[in-house]
Amino acid sequence: IEFYAPWCGHCKKLAPEYARAAQLLEESQSKIILAKLDATTETHSAASNNLQGYPTLKFFVKGKEYSEYMGERTANAMIQWLKGQLELAALSDSAKSTTDESASASSSADAGSMLATVTSVDEIKRILDLGVTLIVFSGPKNGLLWNIYKEATAKFGPETGLGFGVTFFENVYKAVGVSGKGEVVLFKQSLDKKKVLEAPYDAAKLHDFILNNQHEVVIHITSQNAPMLFGTDPKPLIILFRGIKTIDDSAEKQLYKAAETLSGRIRFAVANYHEAVANRLADLVGITEDELPKIRILEPEEVEFSKYALSKDISSTNIIEFFEEYKKGKLKKHYKSEDIPIANVDPVKVVVGKTFQQMVLDSTKDVLIEFYAPWCGHCKALEATYESVAKRLKKSTDLRIAKIDATENEVEGIKLTGYPTIFFYPSNKKDQPIEYKGDRTERSLVNFIKDHATTKIIDAEIDSSMLKTEEL
Repeated sequence: IEFYAPWCGHCKKLAPEYARAAQLLEESQSKIILAKLDATTETHSAASNNLQGYPTLKFFVKGKEYSEYMGERTANAMIQWLKGQLELAALSDSAKSTTDESASASSSADAGSMLATVTSVDEIKRILDLGVTLIVFSGPKNGLLWNIYKEATAKFGPETGLGFGVTFFENVYKAVGVSGKGEVVLFKQSLDKKKVLEAPYDAAKLHDFILNNQHEVVIHITSQNAPMLFGTDPKPLIILFRGIKTIDDSAEKQLYKAAETLSGRIRFAVANYHEAVANRLADLVGITEDELPKIRILEPEEVEFSKYALSKDISSTNIIEFFEEYKKGKLKKHYKSEDIPIANVDPVKVVVGKTFQQMVLDSTKDVLIEFYAPWCGHCKALEATYESVAKRLKKSTDLRIAKIDATENEVEGIKLTGYPTIFFYPSNKKDQPIEYKGDRTERSLVNFIKDHATTKIIDAEIDSSMLKTEEL
């Protein structure tokens, strides 16, 4: 289901691809149904699904959220992902009482019904080809270890990108090199990349085994693991944003060297700018293609990221030093910003992240500033009125009327809940901005400025009316 807003530009761009995906699924007689919900009118549903932006695409199985789509917004990419998710859901629901241990398996079928029963190595390969890390319990469905395994798997939802299964087949035991006495085998998207937890173990040891081994030393960010990295299991990580040039290959080698030294102290990841989910992440962080390669430390938070930028050349030594400074709390947070405009002569002044301190927190001027989004319909509707206010009051030399694109510029301490948001910063109280909540009319905005101004306001409309009176 797509949660959208009618005014959202990204939603409008997605619409034809989403409609095409729905048509292709219908023509192939797929069980998957695509739907959409206007989150601006169905506010209760939107709130209950913890939306962080538009559009948000979530996959539901049997009435429950199964996973969130964060991949490329094309019909083919969405269909491929959906088919993989459906197959995973089917595997997770397929535990049956089979073979000579069917009696003991039947006694726990309900509790273990969300675990895939793996019958062959080919089936393991098929699951791994879906891009997941697979954890398999090898042994009978009874006893203490089986109960520990079931309880541990319940703590990892499908959005983690992990798949869980059980096998009690001799051919699988031999193929993966276990005895079938309760070992847990973790496959990292390949049969060759595996870790084995030998019996005996307790719940804590099993949980730590999964957490500590589910990723490579350096994680390649994908649509499968992104929801876990930034949602269900958010932890600080050092990310290399890279392109396709030789310099990017060199930067990745340096990242791997640093990761080997710092393994276990912080997560490491690579985001390939030309892959959809990494491209979206780069956009959120404020990194453009011509800046690559770049390294950031990201701290995933509820609504946004705290970001720290490596300002030195990318080398393993500098990355390690960068991390140590971060752990000591010596780094300043990084806020994204557009370049400073060369010309800024219009009545409404353009502010970017780099100039906010200089242009808004200037103690010699009162400042009215609009935080807007280019795709926001309400912002577009306000534009002409806002410019008229600036022209009307342009002779007020100690008043600055400004705007900032809040999608491309970040300001420390500013948390927005919608667009447009307008603040008035009095010259003598820059730490106490006043939010404008009135009508979006020229008259209301001008009156608001006059009510809160600490400097002289010259209103061109009043001057004009006085001149006409004198002429009469």
